[in-house]
Amino acid sequence: MTAHTLILGLGNPLMADDGAGIQVVELLRQRPLPAGVEVQEGGTAGLGLVPRLAEAQRVILIDCVRFGGVAGEWRRFMLDETELLGQEGTFSLHHASLRDALLLAEAVGMLPSEVIIYGIEPACVQWDQPMSKVVAAALPEIAAAVLEETSGLVSD
Repeated sequence: MTAHTLILGLGNPLMADDGAGIQVVELLRQRPLPAGVEVQEGGTAGLGLVPRLAEAQRVILIDCVRFGGVAGEWRRFMLDETELLGQEGTFSLHHASLRDALLLAEAVGMLPSEVIIYGIEPACVQWDQPMSKVVAAALPEIAAAVLEETSGLVSD
């Protein structure tokens, strides 16, 4: 079944705040989702994301992101607002893999018409550490914002 909107939580839960995207996906799975919305864990799949991207008209990526904010702060970005395409920015902790996947998807005509990124500024991304309290506290708010997005209440 092709999803109209695919929500992908990215990250590595073994690296403290880097698991934020995965945790938001878990929160979303506990809530009723609008028709045509699918939620998946994307982990750290890199180029493996390309076939998943092709399945949707709109993709919402949720990831731990370095954008110069305060730890626990989160932002909604449209793809063209990021430094992912064509630049060597340090936007996502997975920037090389995510950037490469998005560039490849664009090159082969598999990039969805709309790509939205919900990014949360990390406090800690060390191995075998628990998620920071400030990031964990922001996750329900991010999940609520993504649900609002999928209900068609957010537009650019």
